Amino acid sequence: MRKGAYASFLCFFVAIVTPAAAQQKESFTDFHVDFTRFFPSLSEEQASRQRLMDSVKTFQTDTVWNRNNLIARLDRSEQLQVSLQRHYLYRKLAAWGNIKDSAAKADMNQLSSSIGVLETFVNNALQRPAVIAAAASVQDQTALKKYDYRLRQAREKAVHTPAVRDQELIDKLVDPVLDGLIDRYDRLMDKVKGEPVITPSGDTLEPVSKRSVLLKHPDAAVRAAGARAYSRAYAQHGELLAATLIDIVRHGNNLAGVYNYVNAPQKAYAGRLQLTDTSVKALLDEMMKHAAVVKDYQRLQAAQLMKQKGLTSVHSWDLSLPTGWNPPAQSFASTRRTILKALSPLGKEYVSHYSWLLDPQQGALDLSGGPNRQTEFTSLGYPGVPVSVYMKEYDGSLKAALVLIHEGGHAIHRKLMGEGVTVPSYSRGPNFLFESFAMLNQLLLLDELIQQAATREEKIFYTKRLTDYLAFELFTSAVEGTFEEQLYEGVAAGKINNQQDIDSLYTGIASAYSIYTANEPESSTEWINKRLLFDDPLYNVNYLYAVLVACKLLDMSHQDARFAEKYVAMLRHGFDAPANELLQHYMGFSLDHGHLLNGALRLMQDKTQALRGYYDQQ
Repeated sequence: MRKGAYASFLCFFVAIVTPAAAQQKESFTDFHVDFTRFFPSLSEEQASRQRLMDSVKTFQTDTVWNRNNLIARLDRSEQLQVSLQRHYLYRKLAAWGNIKDSAAKADMNQLSSSIGVLETFVNNALQRPAVIAAAASVQDQTALKKYDYRLRQAREKAVHTPAVRDQELIDKLVDPVLDGLIDRYDRLMDKVKGEPVITPSGDTLEPVSKRSVLLKHPDAAVRAAGARAYSRAYAQHGELLAATLIDIVRHGNNLAGVYNYVNAPQKAYAGRLQLTDTSVKALLDEMMKHAAVVKDYQRLQAAQLMKQKGLTSVHSWDLSLPTGWNPPAQSFASTRRTILKALSPLGKEYVSHYSWLLDPQQGALDLSGGPNRQTEFTSLGYPGVPVSVYMKEYDGSLKAALVLIHEGGHAIHRKLMGEGVTVPSYSRGPNFLFESFAMLNQLLLLDELIQQAATREEKIFYTKRLTDYLAFELFTSAVEGTFEEQLYEGVAAGKINNQQDIDSLYTGIASAYSIYTANEPESSTEWINKRLLFDDPLYNVNYLYAVLVACKLLDMSHQDARFAEKYVAMLRHGFDAPANELLQHYMGFSLDHGHLLNGALRLMQDKTQALRGYYDQQ
């Protein structure tokens, strides 16, 4: 699930449901991972792991790849990866379940390294000219047909793969520098504190740690002071963070050149989206033409706040004010029924798989809670390895239900691929497509909650939550994607050299999508709090593509009688072709923005209009 900026969206749910969730007494001690699905015991896993590591070492020692052994080598590499993944996920779940289990963490890290080394070894072998030629000479062999896409990828990536010695130098010289820049950012951000805000009642609130409290304060002056103090707390480090970001951008562009790409965006889009930079830029440009859609929604919410709260003007820091009905925490049984009903458009097979996941007797769902648990909410799995969903805790809130249906969606996708793929490594594909399937589940849940709502207040709440979600994923992702694209181009052209340049670039883009930016000069440094800019550069645009695909799938689920059949077939098939080809083959649409934008924008406009109608009735 989306990290960083996504947390700011989920804070809506935290603010709304915490009081109700705090009353939830349901126990989830029965919801824990059954480790015997992986190995009968830890001692047997340890013995098996030692034999496996010896086998991996032997495999990597033999560097001979040719026409005669190519199929056997590929088959063996896949078998070893499945075995490594089984051990890795087994120890990872143990480490997460008890963060004090240092042995499990050490095993997890060692296995993760072995998985990466084996993958690199195989990729390097497949990219040798002699092996590429050998593969071409045996393409008529039926046994090799299943590896067509893997070999195709190897050929395409060969031009972007440096010599082994060059890669070693990159790993030795460049990676530590980038890691150091990222660590500098993370360490500084974790320590930021601001000048305290004193409320009329005499309370002293630190603006970073108490941000949520300040933004919900009934006094408009306190909210404004809290927001501005929060911005100043980070802005005081702006010059250092700007220099850090510019260094990250320069390193990214330079590194892209080593891999024979024009710049870092081109490299990132090719690898993560399987699209050209021209195509991505066209989508980002088109998004800006439709900024009026999100501004219309912002104006609607501002007018409603003025009416409800008696405000004479509305700022971005007023948007967290609690308004109207809030959902109580739900029992797991109730949430389970709602989730399975929400997923019914995906068909009986999908719902049956999901019902299996939500059954604690299957040992695939860990909600058990308790001390010393890793703060993670995610799914795990691999073909030939049991799937699991791990959540640090579960409190019955709407936020928890949305996380569960999202991460469970990843788990069921993995389970279906485990049943369908011919090559285990075809279970790995572009992240945006993985995310689109999980986002579809969230949209279906919110849509179902709207349908179930018994009162106008409930309709308002769930419709607003869905529209907030669309506004964030569509338009915040567009802001972030456009900003990064132009930041990398600007640095390369020598036009962006300091904080003032970055602030100006960000403000220009953000103001196109916001009715608040022009009147809130402190928003010019919002880029500082977007962690992915530093921690995972050029990833943000993935969420834009993910939500566009999810919205298209949602529309099809209501219109196409054969949707469930085609959708499950696509999930089961895995990734033996680029994402665009898979979507065209199974679902009949492509990643061309013309196919995607209309449906997503229409959905947001429809929900905005529905809210307008509900508000007019109040």
